[in-house]
Amino acid sequence: MRVMIIGQKWLAERLLALCLSRGDDVAAVCAPRLDDRLAAAATEAHIPVCTVTGPIGADWIPEGVDALLCANLHAFLTAPARAKARLGRWATTPACCHATEAVTRSGGPSTCGSY
Repeated sequence: MRVMIIGQKWLAERLLALCLSRGDDVAAVCAPRLDDRLAAAATEAHIPVCTVTGPIGADWIPEGVDALLCANLHAFLTAPARAKARLGRWATTPACCHATEAVTRSGGPSTCGSY
């Protein structure tokens, strides 16, 4: 799957590691700063990095992306940006991950953070 990861800090860095371990084609990442953990990991993996602090428009999304994966999202995704992903976009936050883990551990079904 061809994806773009948009986010910051440890959660986005872990998502990048997961996608790379699965063999996904990470077309690009977007982080708020070049010294962010996501940007550093992407740079090390030779993946293009953009830094956007305001709204993320369609011009920042590579062509042919199947999904936008947002982890601890730092900026608003405009409607044209969201529309460029063939399958859609998914988002999560650290709090959502902890809540999902707790519910799953107790045996319940859980979905969290997608929009």
